[in-house]
Amino acid sequence: MKVVEGLKDFLVQNPVGKIFYPRIMYVNKLGKKLLGVDLIRSIRDSDPYQNGGWHGNDTVWRMVLDLNKILLYGRSDGTLGPRAARRMVTVVDGLYAGEGEGPLKPSLKTAGVFMVGVNSLALDIVAATLMGFDYGKIKLLSRALEIQDFPLRDHTPPEAVQLRSNVAEWHSLDGVRRAHLGFRPPRGWVGHIELDASAADATSTAA
Repeated sequence: MKVVEGLKDFLVQNPVGKIFYPRIMYVNKLGKKLLGVDLIRSIRDSDPYQNGGWHGNDTVWRMVLDLNKILLYGRSDGTLGPRAARRMVTVVDGLYAGEGEGPLKPSLKTAGVFMVGVNSLALDIVAATLMGFDYGKIKLLSRALEIQDFPLRDHTPPEAVQLRSNVAEWHSLDGVRRAHLGFRPPRGWVGHIELDASAADATSTAA
């Protein structure tokens, strides 16, 4: 119920959502009447493999990278410029986070983390590592590092990204890797994105 209400609040408060929310609710109501199916709940509760929420999905990451290129290089005339058109500051509020079947059915995880970065890709890599995931196994991140045209980062290797933290272990990506927070991945990703056992051993040793 909270998930459905949260979606409703987002759609109603978002300018674009105000346009689509009545239509989404109408289709859902029609589905209940004609098919006896709550479409929103069926999508939320269905098999993640059926809906694309799994490690083998080879399309969503491409779309997200394209959107990021547009965000960075897009110009007012609808074209992409040769250089980044804007600077960005990315903020991650992870004080209370979700793990497991997110974003629709997450389990609460009190991470107590607040992150800020001037490069969204670098920040995502650090955040994924902090969660206990190997960014090299996540196509959205690993393929982003390979982009030559309209790159989403400078040429600094991930391991050399400068980190500052009030947690002593988190002043380098390797330190984050050794002292990660051990988030539980969604069902469709279990066994495919976690850090190697050697890193987990190092984590338990550090703890």
